[in-house]
Amino acid sequence: NAFSASPAVAYTKPIHFPLWVQASAPQGGPRGCRGLVPQVSVQRLSSCKASTGDPRVKDGVHKAGYILRVHSPTELETYTKQPPTSSKLSILMAKSSHCRPCMKFAATYNLLAERFSDAIVMEVMGDENPTTRKWMMDMKIKVTPSFFLYRDGKLLTTLTGTTRSALRDAILEQLGPSEKGRDWVEPPVSVGSDSDSDSDDE
Repeated sequence: NAFSASPAVAYTKPIHFPLWVQASAPQGGPRGCRGLVPQVSVQRLSSCKASTGDPRVKDGVHKAGYILRVHSPTELETYTKQPPTSSKLSILMAKSSHCRPCMKFAATYNLLAERFSDAIVMEVMGDENPTTRKWMMDMKIKVTPSFFLYRDGKLLTTLTGTTRSALRDAILEQLGPSEKGRDWVEPPVSVGSDSDSDSDDE
């Protein structure tokens, strides 16, 4: 199984080169899923505020079946390294406000949060403020979305891209026998969504 072979697993699907990578990119900038990602000034970048308006994204306290927005490594470690939540499976999605694949994947990530309601499902908007940008650089995130799975204070798996089945299978690989989500019956996926039908893997 590719997911158990290594704690760092990458898979393919639309990705985006975030702004903190563009700052150090060669002239012309890196090529993202929709051509060249426009350069953004430091002034505009530092003033970027994240706001999805998604009712299933919550700030503050985690709620089962919802996505928790975190804003710093310290906030993440509150859930991944401190009891009683550190024993739970934690999932972090690193995204950016200009990442179109991240926007497209939001509905699927909401569905995963609902399915795996015993897990702590989180997201960080990497270009939200200077703290989150430094955090993304410290984590060496070069494309968004990127996903990180934790348990008991340890990083278990890292994935990039928006192939739903890959992230789902990685979560199932790490799911405990009594944790919710194994018996989930997935609803049909509409045409044009981020289903496996338009993914790069077979």
